[in-house]
Amino acid sequence: MDRKDTLVSTEDDKDREELHVRNALKSCGYPKWIFDKVKHDQCQKRKKTIDTKKRNKSAQESKGLAVIPYVEGLSETAERIFCKYGINTAVKPYRTLRQLLVHPKDQRTVEQTGEWCTGFHATIVTVHILERLAEIMRRDKRNTEKK
Repeated sequence: MDRKDTLVSTEDDKDREELHVRNALKSCGYPKWIFDKVKHDQCQKRKKTIDTKKRNKSAQESKGLAVIPYVEGLSETAERIFCKYGINTAVKPYRTLRQLLVHPKDQRTVEQTGEWCTGFHATIVTVHILERLAEIMRRDKRNTEKK
């Protein structure tokens, strides 16, 4: 039955196509109640799409969007109140786990990571190593001069 709606454009041709499909399926042994059920299901589907379009249209008529921080117990109430006035809401967490756990400016050393770092951190580590080597060389030089 969808065939008549998708393939044929004029109403007269749609009626002829439906009759052709019914006759073809009857000759294959399909009972009459199947045609009625399919037609009923198609009507229900059309009504549902019309209702959905109406709901989408009303949703598009919102008065704006409010982004509010999440506060337990308060945010849900605020969302319901905004919804009554047609204002959509988005709730943003005040502090995320990432903000609580990660500090991107922390300096990590070779001992902490277990591997060589690149970029700025590698420069810091290299400077510390060079300073330590210079200190060891000075100490060794003093020890050899004393002997």
